[in-house]
Amino acid sequence: MILIRNSRREPIFTALVLSIMESIEPSLLDTTMVTIWDHEDLAVQEYLIAQSDLVVAAASDETIEELGGIVSRVSTPARPIRFQGHGHKVSFSTIGLEALEKGRNVPERDLALVDAVAFLASLDVALWNQQGCLSSRVHFVEETTE
Repeated sequence: MILIRNSRREPIFTALVLSIMESIEPSLLDTTMVTIWDHEDLAVQEYLIAQSDLVVAAASDETIEELGGIVSRVSTPARPIRFQGHGHKVSFSTIGLEALEKGRNVPERDLALVDAVAFLASLDVALWNQQGCLSSRVHFVEETTE
């Protein structure tokens, strides 16, 4: 099961993630739940985290530290829980169809535009280990109907 605790302050990102999940594999949504609970209710958080194999969190640095502590407390050698914390920001990029068109080159360069975009996207991920102010954690690529 996939459980998403939606932010009260950021209503768009979860909808984008759900849309992408549906486009890739619609049945994923059958086992996905989006909800909100009081993050100060430690009993609820500990219970839900204890049921998890993986916790991925994008939140403030303070919340990431708190969640990491909960994961450490409830994880056992018999049931280890992996934790991926992403603090204080979430950034993403979008790559439009125009960048993917065959035959388009970077002006005044002998370089296909799609190759330049792929290089820049990978560089964006690699530099600063995704911790830079503008380092994308996700690249959304527009899909063609062809």
